[in-house]
Amino acid sequence: MKRKKPSDETSGQPRDANATELPSILAVGFSKLGGRFRDVAMTLESEARIRVLAKGFDDAMSDIHALSEDQIDVIVSAGANGTYIKNHTDFPTVLINVTGSDLLYAVSKARLISPTIGVVAHGHILPELLQLKAAFGLDLPCSTYVTNDDAESAVLALRRQGVEVIVGPGSVTTIAEQYGMAGVLLYSDASIRNAFLTAIDMARTRRAELRKRAFMDGILRNLRDGILALDANGRIQSINAAMFAVLGAKQQKLVGLAPAQAFPQVPWHNLISDGVRAADVEAIIAIGAQSYLAHNRPLLDPSGVAGRLITFTETSQLQRMERSVRSTNTPRQLRARYVLADLIHDSPALRRVKEYATQYAQSDATVLVTGESGTGKELVAQGIHNAGARCDYPFVAVNCGGLSESLLESELFGYEDGTFTGARRGGKIGLIEAAHHGTLFLDEIGEMPVVLQTRLLRVIQERQIVRVGAIEPTPVDIRVIAATHRDLRQEVAAGRFREDLFYRLNILRLSLPALRDRPEDIWPTLARMLDELLGATDGQRCLYHVLAPWRAALLAYRWPGNVRELRNVAMRVAAHVRVPSKDMPLPVPDMREIIPEIFTAPFEPAPVASELFKRTPAFAEILAALDEAGGNREQACRRLGISRSTLWRKLREFRVDGDAPTPG
Repeated sequence: MKRKKPSDETSGQPRDANATELPSILAVGFSKLGGRFRDVAMTLESEARIRVLAKGFDDAMSDIHALSEDQIDVIVSAGANGTYIKNHTDFPTVLINVTGSDLLYAVSKARLISPTIGVVAHGHILPELLQLKAAFGLDLPCSTYVTNDDAESAVLALRRQGVEVIVGPGSVTTIAEQYGMAGVLLYSDASIRNAFLTAIDMARTRRAELRKRAFMDGILRNLRDGILALDANGRIQSINAAMFAVLGAKQQKLVGLAPAQAFPQVPWHNLISDGVRAADVEAIIAIGAQSYLAHNRPLLDPSGVAGRLITFTETSQLQRMERSVRSTNTPRQLRARYVLADLIHDSPALRRVKEYATQYAQSDATVLVTGESGTGKELVAQGIHNAGARCDYPFVAVNCGGLSESLLESELFGYEDGTFTGARRGGKIGLIEAAHHGTLFLDEIGEMPVVLQTRLLRVIQERQIVRVGAIEPTPVDIRVIAATHRDLRQEVAAGRFREDLFYRLNILRLSLPALRDRPEDIWPTLARMLDELLGATDGQRCLYHVLAPWRAALLAYRWPGNVRELRNVAMRVAAHVRVPSKDMPLPVPDMREIIPEIFTAPFEPAPVASELFKRTPAFAEILAALDEAGGNREQACRRLGISRSTLWRKLREFRVDGDAPTPG
């Protein structure tokens, strides 16, 4: 089967995918050299994709200029044509070297045609030719040329001397044949093959460098900072798109220029100096309305400074990064622990509060939570925070009534280094700033001094703070939730609270009812507290064995301390009924001694637990199953043969209906 010769085409896609992995060589030569290129190229098909361009000089350059870097790696050519191409293209070009063997072979071949032989070489007389003439005493007239016109003159001069065969490059042999003389190509297949192998090695190296450059360019393109790389002479070697955007310039070829030549509008004197080149240099550079932190650092190699790397970073970007780090590294104590599900309720009033809080969590507007002390204002605030978009950021609670005016100011706003005696070195971040991206909870806002109310109003309006002792403001992104047990309208009327601040805070409002106004929440809340303090099993046992007889008194009590007082009672009861083993019965202390404040009026307890259980065998069976299952309700359901919903319903019936448990 006849082998297909390499294509003469200089454009178009490779024939297959594997071809793109091979080096792409363009061999430029016409006449005899072009044919010889094709013959040698067929022996290297597994090493490279070699295409032959049978043109010369300007005609060849026209085709070469249309090629891109992914179509051609290296050019191979010879003689004047090769020198011309090498001087007029950026592509690496390999010229065929003539060896003594080439010359001897060509002269021997020419003597078979005629004894009168002349040699025309490009540029200069070949040293090998002089050695050959001296060694064998040959009469070989020689001539050199630079241009095609020179070559034609040299051939005609030798023809007048009676020379019948010309040895020379391809263009020279073509001229000789045009004037009726014989032409023998100077280049051997071995020299052409060596030139191709050199070009293949060069192409592989070049491709590796291009891949490395593309990788680095990819990194530079994806960096947000402007990057400018300089060589050891301070000339531009690389520049990314971000730097063009920073400098407001169009992307163009600037390699080899000094930064001041490429971008004269930039005050480079602040950044680039002829002083100590190994040192890092930083400067704030203003370009138009934007300012940048510019950093000029050395690129070192074993010989010393090999270049410089200049980066431009927007100062506003640095501020955003600092805020992000400041907010992400949130101390544990600045995270909200409670969620809205922790708000235990059976009352319609608290159910509405929970519904509103869930809606408010989806907003970013300021919330004002009102209610008596102990009603759970901070729990609701934490629940709103954890249900909203800021849940991954800080929840910072500030008690506005717990600190003096001067201390509260430094705690809220922070201070600069050296602001006052005893100030922390480096200054201190304030609680408002610590809440960046998160929620600032201002508890007891009605207790805040009027002077600080003015500063707080500006924070809420402008979303920026000025540290104590500072001049420049610091932007903050916060959501504000305030809480108070006072009537702020009365405080405004009395002149103790700024009216404009009140309207800034009173956008979304939640009013928490007192525990005495929702007695249906007392028993389930107490049950949850006992579960937390004693565990699920002992909590249930305590509720039904110990507290059930006193349920009416607990529900009738006014609870001036609200939920906080209820937890106080639960903790006292739990301390008295805690037993070392679940197999031991719970002690049944006299509640009049443990929680005497509940019994403000004579009160007779309901029948003791043992009598109740005799009348309510279903409850006793459920409690026994829970005891055996260690408080695991799924296991208890399997023992009783009922569903979880049935168990939950029966527990609620025993817990809520009447002064004592009733059968389910």
